Amino acid sequence: KPKTRYILAVDDSMNSMTDIITSISKSLGTGNVMNISREEALLLPEITQRIFDIISVNLRMEGTWIKEGAKFEWTSETGIIENMPAVIDEYKRSRGLLPIRIC
Repeated sequence: KPKTRYILAVDDSMNSMTDIITSISKSLGTGNVMNISREEALLLPEITQRIFDIISVNLRMEGTWIKEGAKFEWTSETGIIENMPAVIDEYKRSRGLLPIRIC
């Protein structure tokens, strides 16, 4: 058995990338999400074949050791969608993204 080199924490959700992106869009914007074809995505200069492959992989993982053996406070065990307000708040605070009033 190879030496363990990584720790993988997996939440209990079974959300798709579309579910997560839609939740982010609803929380931070209009909620509108545009689905584009593989061909359209690969025509975008920001999306290389490698990036497309990474974001379109359908991979489910199980993190049993973390749930059973680690001693830490789990903050989003039910998944990112159910905890979106807390995730957004943490993101904004960690990057200093505070609202400002312009008069």
